[in-house]
Amino acid sequence: LWDEYPRRRDDLRDRMGELSAAARESCERCGALLDGIAAARGPGGVPAAGAGPYRAEPRPLNA
Repeated sequence: LWDEYPRRRDDLRDRMGELSAAARESCERCGALLDGIAAARGPGGVPAAGAGPYRAEPRPLNA
C-alpha cells in the first residue's frame, strides 16, 4: 500500500476527512486525534519526515 500512496493520496486525504467528520460526531476525542494526525503532514499533504513503513535508521539486531 505504501508504494501506491502517491497515486492514491487525494483519495486517502478525502477518506481521512470523512473519517474525521464521522468520528467527531460520535467522539470529540477521536476527531481531535485524527485532526492531529492530519496536522502532522508536511507541506502539500506529504507525510512528515520519518513517516512511513520503514525506520529512518536500522536498529541493531540485539536491541
